[in-house]
Amino acid sequence: MSSHEFLDWYKKPEPYEGVPAPKPTEPGGVKAAPWCDYAYKEWEIYEKKQIPDWWWKFEPPAWSEEELLFMERILLKMHENIAKEKMTPMDRYWSTAYGIERDRSPIIAGNYCLATSASRLLDSFGVVIKPIDLHRYPKLHLMASMLAPASFATDLIFIYKITYAEAEYGGHVYAKEASAPVCKKGGAQDTGFLTPDIPFRTAPFLSFKMPDPRGGALGMQLWQLGSIKEYLRKAGLWGIQPLQANTCMGPMNTAGAALGPTLGIGEIGILYRRRPEWVHAAFREALKFCIAHNRLVRDAGSDIVFFCDGLNIMSPKMTADLVQYHVDLCKQVHYPPGGHCVTAGDFSNHIDIVLQAHGKYAYLIGTDHVYDIKQNVKKAIEYDKMWFNFPDWDVVKAGPKERIQAYEKERYAIAQSDPKSKYCNPGPTDYWLTLEYYEEWVQTCKKYGSYPKGWEQP
Repeated sequence: MSSHEFLDWYKKPEPYEGVPAPKPTEPGGVKAAPWCDYAYKEWEIYEKKQIPDWWWKFEPPAWSEEELLFMERILLKMHENIAKEKMTPMDRYWSTAYGIERDRSPIIAGNYCLATSASRLLDSFGVVIKPIDLHRYPKLHLMASMLAPASFATDLIFIYKITYAEAEYGGHVYAKEASAPVCKKGGAQDTGFLTPDIPFRTAPFLSFKMPDPRGGALGMQLWQLGSIKEYLRKAGLWGIQPLQANTCMGPMNTAGAALGPTLGIGEIGILYRRRPEWVHAAFREALKFCIAHNRLVRDAGSDIVFFCDGLNIMSPKMTADLVQYHVDLCKQVHYPPGGHCVTAGDFSNHIDIVLQAHGKYAYLIGTDHVYDIKQNVKKAIEYDKMWFNFPDWDVVKAGPKERIQAYEKERYAIAQSDPKSKYCNPGPTDYWLTLEYYEEWVQTCKKYGSYPKGWEQP
């Protein structure tokens, strides 16, 4: 039998073309099912890049029976956490501020950066609940903020507001799914007040109406503070578990960003070189709003007020000229022993200017990890200030545990190298931190942040 005859039965198959596949979807994905319409309604907001209607229509929500049980369990857990340590969180924080012996450095964790990290606590770090959900539903934001000290036994309940007042001043703010609401540009960029060529005409902000410090998204924070304070009172935790709120930004950044329809942060420096009197006028207007807003937050029930300002985004000469507005704000709304003095980034060329201006009206220096921590210790002791230095979030996020331990051990060794150092650790806040690494970071800080002078941590 020939080979040809042997293979007569064989037929060569047609070329394989694969399983037919639909055309790739456009960027942004598609709806999973018709019942997803409610969730995807948010997507329309992001695409249009407009501030959503709910921003302006806040009404205090009612509590369900299940939610009340949830809050009671949180408060019970706080009681259990506090009972295991030598000092209450309130005593620990203010002992640090006044330089009194304490068991360990305070730890602030769970809810920085406009609630981007607080949302992770509600879904067991499952990346299901998004920051935008906490912004739209203030009750979720409140519960997530309470969960931070309950879950990790950290020292402060921190309600971080969701607006820096850009929208309230008319800026173009839009919602994003996994971060804080974003101010894309100032409204003035649609009315001819463009960068970098600033039209030098009568400054529009001189006729601006100050926004209502209770209006827009600002009202959400005031409701949250009052509600938390009432829960703490009923649970017997008032004066034991401190409640912190932020009022960012100060008059400097408010003039640059919240008055975005007129200026913008980038233009402040340019305008100051040409018409410094206009910048002073903008700061005076911004100061009025900041005073009103800070007083409302203070009176709503917060024990500690935290606010940032761009005290290092300008030249030292400009900072020296304009820091008076920051000092005036601290004088009028401060807490004992003074108002917060917080900045970010590298503060090397500005710290002496700012602290000499503030004197007794500020008790906290806050900087990013890019600022030399050794310099921070030196200056904090020189001016007798409480201080913090943000950890590098990328280090904590990347791990492994051994790297987190070594990183914070080194930082605490420097931070507590002098008995007069008043250090507190504000904590990482990246949305993509894992629960495993977050817990490791907290435990590492408690271990290396303890003081060996007669204190024994459990």
